[in-house]
Amino acid sequence: MTTYEQAIQESFHFNELTPPPATPWWILFLQHQTGFFSLLLWAAAILALISYGLQPEGVDNLYLGIVLAVVVFFTGCFSYYQEASSAAVMEGFKNMIPPMVSAVRDGRTVVIPARELVPGDVVVSFNILI
Repeated sequence: MTTYEQAIQESFHFNELTPPPATPWWILFLQHQTGFFSLLLWAAAILALISYGLQPEGVDNLYLGIVLAVVVFFTGCFSYYQEASSAAVMEGFKNMIPPMVSAVRDGRTVVIPARELVPGDVVVSFNILI
């Protein structure tokens, strides 16, 4: 690599995606359990259980509180599962970036790592290693 190429590389850095900071799985799970509508349903479940505690002869409120709590919990689990699945698919896209490319740099064709591409390089082809 010439001094000119090193200067360009230093000014533009590597041609890579920088991933956003990852949120721990348990925080994502809690966020799905405590969304706005979920909080309303949790409050309804708690109020139904309090109502049963005040009047234990009517078991309808007990059943309603339990059903609401179970439904909200499993709905949160399902939405967390969907988000985790889509995050895994997006993570898989990182593997689709080719490791090497053929590019025209300074009038000659060179094979370089894809992360070393800089503005001004003309990509001729991707070299995919399987």
